[in-house]
This record gives sequence, C-alpha cells and structure tokens, in this order.
Amino acid sequence: MADLVAWAGAWGRGFATRQAALAAIGAMLAALLVGRARPRTVVAAGFLCALLVLGVIGYGAATFRLQAFEQPRYEGVLATAPDAIRAASRVLAHLDQLQDNAKVLVSTINGLFLRGNDLPILGINGNNGSTTRLLFISDLHSNPVGMEFVAAIVRQFKVDAVVDTGDLTDLGSPLEASLLDRLGALGVPYWLAGGNHDTPEVLAFIEDLPNGHLLRGAVADIEGVTVYGSADPLAVSPDVAPPDRETPDPQVAAQAESVQRALETDRLHPDVLVVHNPEAASRLVGAAPLVVTGHTHRQSLTRQGAGYLLNPGSAGAAGLQGLYAGGNVPYAAAVLLVDRQTGKMAVDLIRAQPDTGRFSFERRQLEGVLAGQGGQGGNTPGTVP
Repeated sequence: MADLVAWAGAWGRGFATRQAALAAIGAMLAALLVGRARPRTVVAAGFLCALLVLGVIGYGAATFRLQAFEQPRYEGVLATAPDAIRAASRVLAHLDQLQDNAKVLVSTINGLFLRGNDLPILGINGNNGSTTRLLFISDLHSNPVGMEFVAAIVRQFKVDAVVDTGDLTDLGSPLEASLLDRLGALGVPYWLAGGNHDTPEVLAFIEDLPNGHLLRGAVADIEGVTVYGSADPLAVSPDVAPPDRETPDPQVAAQAESVQRALETDRLHPDVLVVHNPEAASRLVGAAPLVVTGHTHRQSLTRQGAGYLLNPGSAGAAGLQGLYAGGNVPYAAAVLLVDRQTGKMAVDLIRAQPDTGRFSFERRQLEGVLAGQGGQGGNTPGTVP
C-alpha cells in the first residue's frame, strides 16, 4: 500500500507539472495570436493560467481520500448498485445449488400432487367441472428456482390462474422483471397486486405480458371467483425500501382505509381480497371470506372473526438472498379450490425445502362459503407430511 501511495504521489506531481506547463503555453499563445499583447502581458497570462490549474489540481489532491473507496456511497439510480452487485456475485457462487434445487423441486411437486389426490376434497366436487383452482403466491424476489416451483405447481395441480400478492422482484428494476419472462409462458392468466419491492416499471412489464394482469383497486372475475386487489403504496413509486416493521406505516393504514371505503361506496362483496402488507390485511379481515397477504415470507392460514387470513409464504424462499443467508425459509404456495356451484372452499398449503429434503402438503376446508352464497362448510383438515 505504501509503494502504491508513493507511486501515485510521484505520478501526480509529474501530471500537475505537465498540465501547468501546457496551460501556460496555451495562455501565452492565445494572448499573442488573439490580443497581440505586449511580452509582459503574455508572460502574466501564462503564469496566471498555470497558477489556476495548479490550484485546481492541488485542491483535488488535498481533498482526496483513498479510504472513501472502501465504503462508497451511491445516489440516484445507482443507489441499488451495491445490492445488485452483491446479489449477482452470490448467485454465481451458488449456481450449482440453484440448478440442483430446481431439479429437486420439479420432481417433487408431481409426487406431492399425486399424494394430495388421496385426500378428500372435503365437500367440493372436483370432477363435475365446477371447481376453480387458483394458485396464490407471494415474495418471489427474482428467484429463478421459485419460477420453476410455480411453473411445476401450475402444471401438476392444473390451476386455472395465478394470483401474486407482490414482491416479484428484489430491487424493482426492469432488468429483474425481464428475467422472469417465463411468467408469460405459464399457460394461465397471471394476476399481480404489487408489493413494496415492486415498481412502476415492474407493473408495466407484467401488464405487457400476453397473460399478465394487474390487481389495482377493482374487482376482477378470475374463473368465476371475484377478486379485489390493491397494490402496496410503494409499488407505484420507484422507492423499494421496505417499511419499518417496528413502526406502523401510515401509508399502509391509509391503503386499508381506502380499500374499505371503496368496497362500501361501490357495495362490492368480493370472494377474495388481496393486499401485500399483513398490517393492511389484518384491518380488512371480514371484508371478504378470504383475505390474502404476503410480505413476511411465513406461510399461515388463520380464522379471524367472520373471515380467513391467508399468507401463502414465499414462492422464492425469501429470494436469492435466501440462498446465502443460511435461513430456513421454504418455497411455499397455496392453491385455493372453489366449488362454484356450492361456494365451498378449501386450501392446499404447499411447502418445500429442497436443501433439506423436507416437503409437505396440507389440505384445509374453509368454514362458510363465497360471498353472497349460502351453505355450511366443514373443518376437517387432511395432511400429507
């Protein structure tokens, strides 16, 4: 390091001398050719110009700090550069693991589906053509293995559509979105309610897919199931900073109030309501028979008052960072089964950890029925470990 500093100092002094000399010569030539000045004036112009150049170079040398390169600060569009560089390097380091995990996941999903067929559908007639299967996913976070996981479930479970509760990407960049072109080849409609890691560019990318649709403040009829979705407030801005989980986010609270007001004003009674943040979701439980959220990367299905709250978990196992963070977040998703004739519903909870070989499939029926329909449900869950 000392040798490098000594070399840089010697090179800098030589550079400053050359620049000052060139500046002086240029100033004197300009004075002679343009102003035809007297010799004293020509010399003075050269001296002042050389002094000015030396002053600029000297100020730069005096304020230069080599240590600043050890902790660079990025601003503007480069603000996410450090995360992007770290993510890319770690992905390359875990490329073999990525490929192995993808193979294990795809081969296992078929087995889970076959074993799941042995479970009763709990009052839902799955063979009369009236059953809709919606795959709910969340927090893919640009993980290509997660894409293989989703595609395998779509294929083996024969789902009618995919509903994503957000955080499709990590940094919200168009490049990340373009790497997920396979969403356009799923063969079924894909619906997205943007999360806090998504951006307007990501939403535009999804809308341009041949099967892509956005859930943003309106009711969508998805294969006979009415779904109302609202994007996270950060999804409509270029900012991807997650909210502080220790402090209630006023934007999320405002989102919940806005959704509740829209439902009441327009007298909407959707079957399913989708928002990314669980804080907003908890405020909306009961506004629909099923409220679906994400963000926490933890799969759960709970009864709360008159409705259910579902978090399908992270379809990307917390994203690429999960590969090198040493966490135990599984690849997870949920399939909602709906009998459109009776309104009865059941949920298949799917979890997979290819690195440990742990996979699980659980089927649970939801009490009650779709919005606006009568009937009774059961509560007899079946489980395939």
